[in-house]
Amino acid sequence: MTPYGDLHEIQALLHAFRDFAECVVTSVLWSHYGTEVTIRIVYVWETDGTVRADDKPARMVDLTCTIVQELMVHNRLSPWITADISKLNWGFGEISLITATPKEDQPDAGDIHVHQFHKMTLWRENGAWIEVVFSKLSMTEFLGPADWSGTNS
Repeated sequence: MTPYGDLHEIQALLHAFRDFAECVVTSVLWSHYGTEVTIRIVYVWETDGTVRADDKPARMVDLTCTIVQELMVHNRLSPWITADISKLNWGFGEISLITATPKEDQPDAGDIHVHQFHKMTLWRENGAWIEVVFSKLSMTEFLGPADWSGTNS
């Protein structure tokens, strides 16, 4: 689990995973005294560009942001969802893509303890969903259950 701090390396990592287009977020864990955020994603793509078959183990990816400065969630819950929360399914966690951009207002570069900060945005078709401002990103992959349905994250 190599931590990436360079923006271009982070962007290359996301691109290598198709920017996580059409993948599903199953959880967001805030830890390490509020300075670390791990986003667990079901990666749906096979290496040949097809979607994973239901009988194959789910390919899970944890994206862990460290030295987190900001975490923002924009759920945009519709009246249809708030009227009956039991209607939620894996589709609510589907993302369009993940982007990484420079943080607009960086700390003073003259401070020896300052890290370079980046902004990672998980997008849905209706706009930004989750935004994390962080310094380093690491990724872990593992296999989940073949019958992953979005309820067994």
